[in-house]
Amino acid sequence: MGRGIYCCLLAFLTLPLLGSGVVRPAARLSLPPDIIDAWRDADRNLRQGRYLEVSATCERLAGRAHELGNYEAESELLATSAGAQSLLFQYRRAMQTFLRARECAERAAHHSLAAMISFNLSNVYFHLGAWRESQTALAARADPLTRLSAKPEYLIPFHLHRARLAARMEGLAAAGPHLAAALRQARSSANPKLLAMVYATAALESYGANDWAAAERDARLAIKLRRASGDSFLSSSLLTLSRIRLSQGDAREALSLAEEAVGELTRHVPQRPLYRFFQHRGEALAALGRLPEARRDLIAAVEHLRPLRPELLQSEAIGLHAAASHQEVFSSLTAISNQLFLATGNQDYLEEAFGAALENRAVVMRSLIGRHDDPDAVYAGHLATLQKAELNALREASPSALDALSAARLQIAEFQLSSHPDRPNHLAPASLNRILDTLAPDAAIIVLQAGPGRSYAWTLARGRLHLSILPPESQLLSLTTRHRRFLEQDSPAAAQAGHALYTSLFSSLPPAARQCHHWMILPDRFLFSIPYAALVPTFVDGQPRYLVEQVALQISPFLAPPQATAETPGTLFGRLRRPHL
Repeated sequence: MGRGIYCCLLAFLTLPLLGSGVVRPAARLSLPPDIIDAWRDADRNLRQGRYLEVSATCERLAGRAHELGNYEAESELLATSAGAQSLLFQYRRAMQTFLRARECAERAAHHSLAAMISFNLSNVYFHLGAWRESQTALAARADPLTRLSAKPEYLIPFHLHRARLAARMEGLAAAGPHLAAALRQARSSANPKLLAMVYATAALESYGANDWAAAERDARLAIKLRRASGDSFLSSSLLTLSRIRLSQGDAREALSLAEEAVGELTRHVPQRPLYRFFQHRGEALAALGRLPEARRDLIAAVEHLRPLRPELLQSEAIGLHAAASHQEVFSSLTAISNQLFLATGNQDYLEEAFGAALENRAVVMRSLIGRHDDPDAVYAGHLATLQKAELNALREASPSALDALSAARLQIAEFQLSSHPDRPNHLAPASLNRILDTLAPDAAIIVLQAGPGRSYAWTLARGRLHLSILPPESQLLSLTTRHRRFLEQDSPAAAQAGHALYTSLFSSLPPAARQCHHWMILPDRFLFSIPYAALVPTFVDGQPRYLVEQVALQISPFLAPPQATAETPGTLFGRLRRPHL
């Protein structure tokens, strides 16, 4: 839950390089005067929010520093460029630039600088939902960071980042000591912006742990401090409190806070993912039954999200983490469009919901399809290390084995980030008309999506798109867990459990789908783990008839578009692909 509202700006928890005591003045002063002057201009542009100029200038100056053999200056320039890129939400490019910067720092034997760059990388990984990768990137180099500077503006981000990681990996209680340390530093600094940052982080972590009372208390403290100090991050704290109030059932105050948060964005240069603001305002509108307005905001959220997504998928592990958090935006839009369809009967809303359900899955799978087909020796070595670590972790779930697995995953993710060429975001869902035109007459496509209040199944069969309402995700998860447990125990009760799960998922399918003998099922999240072949539609003379006996099944994580424009009807089912996972 907490991940869905994490709107904290990366720069908030990114340790600045300049003035930290890490960068040695000699590295800069040994450069030619024109480079020093241009670097000084870049620093000024960075403070003014001119991030595109900063990124381009620092990349150019880093190239000149490299020619001069000044790897320390090159590292600092690249790290500054990467920070500007992260503020522009160019996450993949920022991660690649940070990796280059760290390599230069290591070449210069400047271990404190390499540690600080790793801290920045860890923040990017965390922001994208790759918590284990974030923890591993930080753990390997945390020791030099603790000896940097006693200034609160450097210590507090370090404590808060460790608190966020502890909360995600071990629970809110594990974050307590880190939050307390950050709070002590903030209070002693008498800096209201630093204190507000601590309260804002604490509010988010309490919200993620469903401690809404504590979350509301800390969010209101952050808002009070940010109003008084003119903090540009007031909008983020307002949005956090909006989500808290919506979870507490007060949709009216949630909407009021969300509208104020969106309004605050116009007063400052937006430096945060805007899609979250429109997503959460839309959800508050939906809770009040204002569905057309909610749909407007969710469409705006998707439009703000789309340009960011190609930046996230160059590394398979990190990209899939990020895409999983984006699923919330598409799920909200599908739910609202489905409700509008049910209320009005307008088929356009149903088609919009179906398209949104497919779009996220298509983009998520882009990284899997774009993997190395013929890996070079270095990639093959990383892959072998990962496979060995996975086997060891399966044999013994010791802390050392799990740490080795995390390190292997991070190593291969960073190799993919640094070595893969740019690829266009070519994998988009096909249009509904094209799918219908190429779908075999005896085939049905069933898209399943679990949701907290209700779940959905979209069915394509015999030229029609149909919507079915399914039980909420809690009920489906319970049925799924029960069925798998009985199957693993080889229990006679597995058949009845399989029938109950089949009934919940497929009893409301249209007759056209039940008459088809080929089913492609596109499940959502935990529904992917269901052994669909073992579901039981009916019993004959007391004996179960399994689904696999009635239909040919294909389970796929996404729907690939037909590969040619001249497809003839009846060819799509054979062309739908399931990537190797």
